[in-house]
Amino acid sequence: APRGELEQARPPRSQHRRRDRPLSEVATFRTKTWVECVFDHVEDTNGVIHWLGTNRNTSTTFQNPHLLGTAVATWSSTRQGAPENALQHNTSNNFTKHKPNSWWQVELKGGVCVAPTHYAIRHGAWNPFQVTAYVLRNWCLEGSPDSGATWTVLQQHTQDTTIPKKRYAWGHWPLPGGKSLFNVFRVTQTGKNSSGAYNLMIGEFEVWGTVALC
Repeated sequence: APRGELEQARPPRSQHRRRDRPLSEVATFRTKTWVECVFDHVEDTNGVIHWLGTNRNTSTTFQNPHLLGTAVATWSSTRQGAPENALQHNTSNNFTKHKPNSWWQVELKGGVCVAPTHYAIRHGAWNPFQVTAYVLRNWCLEGSPDSGATWTVLQQHTQDTTIPKKRYAWGHWPLPGGKSLFNVFRVTQTGKNSSGAYNLMIGEFEVWGTVALC
């Protein structure tokens, strides 16, 4: 089904916060079933990745959605770890080779697309003695509505020091708009990291917003 901007007519937002209503009770408007994944804080269990990993909020046990087949994580190259580890909701050390424009992405499956309002990235740690290496500083977040055929830059970061130089530290950011729907999110490193290298390290990724089942 085509993906585009969310329909403007909705019931009051307070009636559709995902944490307040089970999936079976979400409303349907103009052929789209949707649910709000509302940002509160990082690791709040309200995010889209968590929603997918709990079988759309019907299970109390989280499983990596990549292993469930509800999301697929890939990246440009492998130096350590695996791209799907960034979806498993615990600390992990995953980074690409030292190459410019390295990227990591997640594609949502099963007709799921998201109008994002916030996202978060968690740093990993190369080893116990170099915990501040490879922290993201220059990158962009992109979204695709059509499985990667076209892309929109959602947020550009230049010398962004939001993620502190600490082991497994988080950074999170609001996203403007929140109306256009995407089923793929990609993090592309556009410059050197805190170590002056091009290795892209993604310990964990989460996104919040309106989920539409298209």
